[in-house]
Amino acid sequence: MAGLIFGLIFWVTIPPDHAIYLSLIEIEEGEDDTSVLVKVFTDDLQNAILNFSEDAKYEGDSSYCDVNRQLIQDYFNQHLRLKVETEEEYLDFQKSEIKGDSYRIYFTIPKTGWEEIEITADYFMELYPTQQNITIVTNGDLKRSCRLTLKESSCLVEF
Repeated sequence: MAGLIFGLIFWVTIPPDHAIYLSLIEIEEGEDDTSVLVKVFTDDLQNAILNFSEDAKYEGDSSYCDVNRQLIQDYFNQHLRLKVETEEEYLDFQKSEIKGDSYRIYFTIPKTGWEEIEITADYFMELYPTQQNITIVTNGDLKRSCRLTLKESSCLVEF
């Protein structure tokens, strides 16, 4: 009986890695290109890249994105697709930084002067079905947002 009580207390007090699966995508049209900033939890990205490719390497959180740069770019080009006007765009990995328990991954696409963008973001959903990818799109002074989930992983943003 004491073992059962100890096991129950142990099970209740051990928190999961984190209770929600959430990321933020910020898309902003600039003068020369469009920037795409993706903010994700470190462990979620590492798990997704390891699931994506057995070539993933781990040499610590701070160097993870640099060591796996090409894999991360390939993964996001499959799972974060942007169609500007009617043309699909390729994400170009620029840099990354770590802030606490999250990565900020910076991409660009060469398009500017657009009035509509279709965003499909199903990354991490192959591992975490409750993943939500919140998207904020800025075009000049205007902002639009959408919440992407497994059930609804695309949205069309018009300005």
